[in-house]
Amino acid sequence: MGREKTVKVGGIDGGAFYSKAARDFIYVLWAKTTKDLSEEASAAYSFPASMGVKEMTSITWNQNEIRINGNTVQLTGSPVFIRI
Repeated sequence: MGREKTVKVGGIDGGAFYSKAARDFIYVLWAKTTKDLSEEASAAYSFPASMGVKEMTSITWNQNEIRINGNTVQLTGSPVFIRI
């Protein structure tokens, strides 16, 4: 199954899938909230060094793309799509 999997690390939830059309892996990540009915949360996620991630693109729900240098992304309680 490769990288297509569920991501659960500490305060992070998410999943991964392969975009055949874009030939990219897309990760959907968000910080877990501890408050019921709230999206207030924050966490940082670092992709494992073994993946060799040196840059990524963060895509918000409204299609804004932000290039991120490095292998760490800051998360909130709202899902974000990460293309690597």
